[in-house]
Amino acid sequence: MIQELRRSTRANVNMAVTLTLRDSKSGLALADPVQGMMVDSSRHGTRLSIHHIHTGSYHLFYDCSDDPAKVIHLEIIDGEEGEKLIIPVQPVWFDHVFSGPVKHFELGLKFLVPPDDFNVIRLQAYLASLHPREGGWLKRFFSSWLAGISRKSVPPPTASSRAPVPLRARSGKEYKTAEAAFF
Repeated sequence: MIQELRRSTRANVNMAVTLTLRDSKSGLALADPVQGMMVDSSRHGTRLSIHHIHTGSYHLFYDCSDDPAKVIHLEIIDGEEGEKLIIPVQPVWFDHVFSGPVKHFELGLKFLVPPDDFNVIRLQAYLASLHPREGGWLKRFFSSWLAGISRKSVPPPTASSRAPVPLRARSGKEYKTAEAAFF
């Protein structure tokens, strides 16, 4: 199995984004925006799921690879402040996914700004607020379960609840019958 050597860890995400192909010299939009879903993200890039790889007469991967003046702007609505985060990105790979209920494209994008850019930091902070790191799902389940138990009111023990319960002596035959029923 191939081990991936990533520069930073990826967080699973399910968030709507918009891609706009722009000319970096003039800043003008070259085609209509493309809607997509962010699948995962890191400090250096992201993976998206989109329905179409073409927008107008442009191919999001090939046209950006052939002409460095063409840049994609990844637009994300910051849920906390309601502001739009815009991060310039460059596609590094794409794949047409035929499996699953809906055929779609996956697009790997690298950020063209450093990881300490203000918008990248805001994006990572927003994603961290959506998915706090509390451990795995099992740990979160037991933490919430135990928290629910500790919140329930437990009546104080009474004198009758402290009294020992007498055990009825069993004969060997009754014990073996109970043991057989158990196993």
